[in-house]
Amino acid sequence: GEVEGLRCARHLESMIHAGNAASVGVFEGRRQVPRSAIPEMAARAAYDDRFIAEWSDFEGGKLLVGVSDRGAEDTRDAILTGLGTGLVSMLTLAALSGLWLARRAQSRIDDFALTLKGISRGKLDRRVPLSGRGDDLDQVGQQLNEALDRLSMLIERKNQSTSAIAHELRSPIGRVRQKLERMLDDAVLPEKPLHAAIDDIDRIVEIIEAILRIGQIQSGARRKRFTPVDLAHLIAEVVEVYEPVAEEAGQTIVCLPPMADALIFGDPQLLTQMFANLIENAVRHCPAGTRIELSLEATAEGLEARIEDNGGGIPEHERQRVLEPFARLDESRTTLGAGLGLSLVAAIAELHRAKLILGDAGPGLSVLLRFPARPDEP
Repeated sequence: GEVEGLRCARHLESMIHAGNAASVGVFEGRRQVPRSAIPEMAARAAYDDRFIAEWSDFEGGKLLVGVSDRGAEDTRDAILTGLGTGLVSMLTLAALSGLWLARRAQSRIDDFALTLKGISRGKLDRRVPLSGRGDDLDQVGQQLNEALDRLSMLIERKNQSTSAIAHELRSPIGRVRQKLERMLDDAVLPEKPLHAAIDDIDRIVEIIEAILRIGQIQSGARRKRFTPVDLAHLIAEVVEVYEPVAEEAGQTIVCLPPMADALIFGDPQLLTQMFANLIENAVRHCPAGTRIELSLEATAEGLEARIEDNGGGIPEHERQRVLEPFARLDESRTTLGAGLGLSLVAAIAELHRAKLILGDAGPGLSVLLRFPARPDEP
């Protein structure tokens, strides 16, 4: 009996240690067994997985039953990959949608900016284009267009009123001048007072025409006449015309060597008037012996035209005020003029996008006109 029992025990032990998991010891319940812990199976696959294993009793021994978790891991990896791909796709789609919406909104904002820029340049017929979707930007654009319509109407009425007043004044003033000339011919009154009255009437007409011209320039209507202009040649011609005037006043005008290429886009007539006004202003308000210099040079910011004299100059606190219509310094009240020369210069400079700077020439006045680097077409 003892021999038979020993034989059965050896047989059971051989059964336990047989198969492809002979090295796994007996344990209770379920357990995760890595493939690497089973030498008999570790070399059978390159991947690393685990087995969910359990020892089961059966007649004559124990049987280790296990299943690999590779299928579950593959399923989990597939789910995670799908989720990751879906998340990346969603984020990409959201980013592209956001970029598209941002560009569309920026395009609409650019339309607003271009419209306002055109209005600031005197193009009062510009309006914000509407998309027709009725969104917030459309509502703001509609309100802005309505405000621009009212602004254009007010400016048009103002210009019409100013023109009507000017035309109404011209006729009676012209008739008064003709009557005075007939009286002068008939010697009805002394000649000197009649000449003085005629000069005053001419001055009134000149002021009216200057006011009309400033209004026309500020409206931007003259931009339709813009053409390429050689600024160096234009300045040289103006200096040539005013050299005899300066010599008669005991002054000197010097035109420094101009740039060979000084092309801008502008109104030749207005530019000529602007430089003429600046030279006349210097000749009129500076004493004999004054030297007036004009120069033109190219800088990184554009073309810079400078008119300098060594006269009395303008006090710093008065330099901005003298650019306003009818503004005059106290010491110039006794000289001819209505205070419209520099205001007309400022209007012409603004029309041409030129920056006007009054400074100190040490001594005297320095007037700097900085034109844009690139020609600005209408």
